[in-house]
Amino acid sequence: MVAEAKIEETRAWLQKAFQDLQSARWLLSSPDALYNTVGFHCQQAAEKNAQGVSHLAR
Repeated sequence: MVAEAKIEETRAWLQKAFQDLQSARWLLSSPDALYNTVGFHCQQAAEKNAQGVSHLAR
């Protein structure tokens, strides 16, 4: 049961990271791309991905 909870929490973190990447891609596709915001979402995706993986390793 504990392992399943870890997997679900990891999956949630990775889903949030994926959503940040989708946001960055969408923002980047704009002719008036807001590069600072794109960079922010990429950085957030990297942090959430790392959080998810580290949570699974605990």
